[in-house]
Amino acid sequence: MKRFVMGLCVVMVVMMSLAAIAEEKADKAKGHVYAPFNNLKLTDEQREKVIAIQSKIREQIKALEQQEHEQVMAVLTDEQKAEFAKSEEEAAAKRRDYAKKYQEKKKAEEAEKAKEKEKDSK
Repeated sequence: MKRFVMGLCVVMVVMMSLAAIAEEKADKAKGHVYAPFNNLKLTDEQREKVIAIQSKIREQIKALEQQEHEQVMAVLTDEQKAEFAKSEEEAAAKRRDYAKKYQEKKKAEEAEKAKEKEKDSK
């Protein structure tokens, strides 16, 4: 009987955790309030308005950055453009390498946690 109750408790905890994760993912899908406003206790209406404002501004920033890039590239010589392209590719390679190492580290940590859980359950 005790095992049944313990098993039921474990199932309930897992179900509650999954529900919380699903709710968190749904919140992220709605959008994210960025600093310095993310620590405020906003109403749902305020949150939606802030997300809309920040999304619009971020789109404008991206457009300005693209405009800057195009205008600067128009000023550069072919040699400078080639040098810039090379440095961009090197930076991209570093980001890819970092992302790969991060994913490997995360997988190793998850495997270690799984081993610890398995060890604890025995």
